[in-house]
Amino acid sequence: MTGFDILGLGNIALDDVIHVDRYPKPDTKTRIIRRERRFGGLTGTALATAARLGAKCAYAGRLGTDPSSQAVMQALASVGVETTYAIVSERFAVTESTIILSPTTRNVFSSADGPTGADDHWPNPTLIRQSKVLLVDHHGLPGGIRAASIARAADVHVVGDFERQDSLLLFSLIPLVNHLILSESFALAITGASTILQSIERLSEDCCGNIVITSGSSGCWFSGFNQSSPRFFPAVRVSASDTLGCGDVFHGAYAFGLCQGKTPIECVQFANEVAAVRARRGGNWNALPTLSEVTARQFGATPYPRA
Repeated sequence: MTGFDILGLGNIALDDVIHVDRYPKPDTKTRIIRRERRFGGLTGTALATAARLGAKCAYAGRLGTDPSSQAVMQALASVGVETTYAIVSERFAVTESTIILSPTTRNVFSSADGPTGADDHWPNPTLIRQSKVLLVDHHGLPGGIRAASIARAADVHVVGDFERQDSLLLFSLIPLVNHLILSESFALAITGASTILQSIERLSEDCCGNIVITSGSSGCWFSGFNQSSPRFFPAVRVSASDTLGCGDVFHGAYAFGLCQGKTPIECVQFANEVAAVRARRGGNWNALPTLSEVTARQFGATPYPRA
């Protein structure tokens, strides 16, 4: 059994993206500008990002036998993510979404025909222990808790990406995550806080590690383990063309940084850069930036227009 830099267990999605010039009001018609099919999902996009940057990545979550699952498996393989360790069954599925995207709004309609994400009893503990980073999200919480427990006992980094609370089991998984990266809206919702700093304080009561709260184009807040006070990192300003999936890209880039031995603060800075390149470029997984492209931007060799 071969160890990986990053092992992912969570959600993968097949997205039908509909571009419109504005989201329609109720009972009205709107012309579609463009349609496209993309591959997404919290863990799927994070793994694809890290693999494009050069990490050795594998997906070991649940996949179905239907055409959508097969398409996702092929897409993962095309960007260098190993799928040999995925658990495949006709009982399982991937998330299928219709996303209506306008210049100012994003509306996601999703469903799945079977269980998605981490399996309750898979993968083999040895595979988890031999990885440098474990990626978990809120899909398949019992399996995520099992895997994160094994990872933490073996000093494997656990990066958590949660955007919905479907079960109280989420509150059993959060303490096992030592790199918790949440959006501002979910951090406020899950803690009942009125400010980001207040949400960080409350999350710190359960999360015994590093906390990152992302605020879209504004930037992100970072609170390190035993750090005296949170630190704000402004977003890299670019002429963004498409921000769909940028949060998942941030997670993947942060996990890649951990594999490279970067400090959590350096991981945040690096993830900001990668997300900026992704926002300017847009596109599917095969358009995600490579490490040389990100490095060139950092050192000004091929600067991107700034907003």
